[in-house]
Amino acid sequence: MAGRKLSCQNLKSLLLLVVICCNREKSSNDNRWRAIVGLMRRLQRPLFKSYVERGLAISICDFLRGLLFHWRIQLHHLAPNSIFHISIFVHLCEAFLGIHPHFDLFKSLFSLNPHPNGRNIARVGGTDLQLCPEMAEKYIQYTPHHQIRDWRAEWFYIDNHAPAFPERIPGHPQVCGEWFAHGQNEEQEDELLRRIANLRENRVTGVTVMLAWIRRQIQPLKSR
Repeated sequence: MAGRKLSCQNLKSLLLLVVICCNREKSSNDNRWRAIVGLMRRLQRPLFKSYVERGLAISICDFLRGLLFHWRIQLHHLAPNSIFHISIFVHLCEAFLGIHPHFDLFKSLFSLNPHPNGRNIARVGGTDLQLCPEMAEKYIQYTPHHQIRDWRAEWFYIDNHAPAFPERIPGHPQVCGEWFAHGQNEEQEDELLRRIANLRENRVTGVTVMLAWIRRQIQPLKSR
């Protein structure tokens, strides 16, 4: 008789039982202990409350996953306002422009910068996504909070749903040329910027976009 497939939840419960038993026996096998703890960490990921408040949920959408790959960073390297900028852009594209998030347009609008500065990059929240100054009059208007106090202290664990995040690599993000690269599809970008200009004329702002996803009770950066 074929055995049932072990679910992620059952596997975590089994591992927890093993940890308790090992602790009771005061096992001296450190390698076995480290392997168990390492596997449990891969099954879950810490998630910051401020990320969720700004439109993120697990599993993340392909657009955000592609940005992380393009920038060669991990999710925890993003500051909360970076998550907010990406959420606004994704929902603007999907709900107001009626398109999938446009990678080249995004690159021309935003650049990724080391935070707080290039000489002292934070291990958590060490990248700050900013609207390029020359695009400020071409994009919808909104002003995120400049400082979010103690956001790193407010986090919780969540199941690392498939498609799962890769194993976390310690250290701060490494600056690369892709952080500042611009889009290459000027014809499509110009057309989309004209459509965004029409939205601006109709008083569509970042607040408008945010309220739209709140009313729909969705998280823009969740895979759907």
